Amino acid sequence: MSPGISGRSCGLYAYPRTLWICCFLLRSLFSVHGTEVSFQAGISALDSAITEIPHIGFNGETEVLEDGTIDYHFRGTLQLDQPLNHSLSLSVRLLQDPLLQRRILGRLNFTYEWLTLKAGPFLGIVNTADSLITPGMSVFIGARVPGLMFGSMEAETTILTSIDGHTQNHGELKLGALLPGIVPSLSMDIIYTERREIGYTVGRKQTRYGLFLDAAGPQEAYTIHLALGYQELGWTVYAPEQTVVYQLNSIYGAVHLSCRLMPGITIAIGGLIPMYSWITKQEVKALTPPNPLFYDFTLGVIWSRDFRR
Repeated sequence: MSPGISGRSCGLYAYPRTLWICCFLLRSLFSVHGTEVSFQAGISALDSAITEIPHIGFNGETEVLEDGTIDYHFRGTLQLDQPLNHSLSLSVRLLQDPLLQRRILGRLNFTYEWLTLKAGPFLGIVNTADSLITPGMSVFIGARVPGLMFGSMEAETTILTSIDGHTQNHGELKLGALLPGIVPSLSMDIIYTERREIGYTVGRKQTRYGLFLDAAGPQEAYTIHLALGYQELGWTVYAPEQTVVYQLNSIYGAVHLSCRLMPGITIAIGGLIPMYSWITKQEVKALTPPNPLFYDFTLGVIWSRDFRR
């Protein structure tokens, strides 16, 4: 330490320099590579067809629905992607849908040649009045053989921290081929959520087996995603005097399109609808065979901005 300069004055002198260094690092982080922000919103609809039975709806509230009632539910995704360098990137997503409900997914993504690893927190947010945040974890492992094939495994789960609460679980296995101009793939996707309250427990499960086909135009000016699959959509309500089990099976089709309107702006539109549905589980007499109807519709925009300019 120099004569006449106390440790206290050295500490004060270091604070602005430290702050300047932190600001410089943050600015460097968000200026070396472009940041991408995307937003997609849509609706889901389901013909509940519950007659004279208190039904635990997708939002966790007890309600009595008339036969043929169609429930509409909001779907939305807000995503931020920030590359750090050629191998690392950060991504944050805020999501809402009828099954997994509200959640935040943050990931540190690592890519090296044929290997991709992703991991980070998976948080359920404001899904019950008593549980504002439910902690969890997300992991993703992917690999590819250039020009031949690729595969991936993904798992997301929240941990119940009290007797009453809401848990969210999602897993996916995917395997595909890399063909010139087109990418076919097979997927198994499972969602399971459980809501526990005093007097009842509600479990909801969706299992999808799908065949997908992805294609892109010159310089990816537009992309086309086609899907054909089989889905099982089920509810189980455990109550002291009654257990309700209901499962709706469907063969579905889906189409999603995206188109780049101008540099940095891409729009996306898509939908999913069943082509044939039937019931395989129905363990309550008052539950009438429904007129099965569910569909998803999404519309979104992807905004890319290079902050180096």
